[in-house]
Amino acid sequence: MGKGMEEVAVFPEDMKLLLVCVSKTYESIGVYHAARYSWKINPAKAQEAQYVMAVSMGAIVGVFEADEWFPALKTHFPDLTPEYANWHKQEKRFGFIGRSASKDVEQLYLDKCVPKEWGFRGNPVRYVNF
Repeated sequence: MGKGMEEVAVFPEDMKLLLVCVSKTYESIGVYHAARYSWKINPAKAQEAQYVMAVSMGAIVGVFEADEWFPALKTHFPDLTPEYANWHKQEKRFGFIGRSASKDVEQLYLDKCVPKEWGFRGNPVRYVNF
């Protein structure tokens, strides 16, 4: 683990988070694209999340604010390459349009570990404090 990655992030108990596992994709396409696209989620529930945390190997590699969630269709994500987007495999999947969290928020969480009990357990999406 890199510097700071052994430190566990501390979150307010009432902060609603959506954690997404990006371990397999973020290094090749970038953390924002990996975090924002193609999740089997409930978009109404995801919209309640204060932050979307991109997690790789237990460490937070990106912190985002989702402005809006959309079906994972080319019309909503025209900037994604067809190879990555897999447009024909996106039924019941969603993605968000958003931005990086503020530098102050990133400083609190980026490169820190999520608590072990928040592990993904076979599902690449985890809701916290919902």
